[in-house]
Amino acid sequence: MRTIRNMLARLLLAGAVALLAACASHDHQDGYLLGGAVAQNIAEQSVRDVTVPNSRTVDSTSGERAANAVRALNEGKVKALAESASGAEGGL
Repeated sequence: MRTIRNMLARLLLAGAVALLAACASHDHQDGYLLGGAVAQNIAEQSVRDVTVPNSRTVDSTSGERAANAVRALNEGKVKALAESASGAEGGL
């Protein structure tokens, strides 16, 4: 009876050690280095392909579009607004 209990205890201990050792070898903490996780998230959530080197940047986020608009306004190069397709006038 005692040998069966000892054998069962050893088997249980060996199973627990094997289970814990398997979990320790699968660690995602060091999978990304210095912002690699952020770049991976941006690539997965982007509509356009961010890995292509000639991808166009979004003008509204760089401030370039706003600077060009202010420069054109100061120089008097203002474009006329396009006519409305519906023909409706604004107001209440």
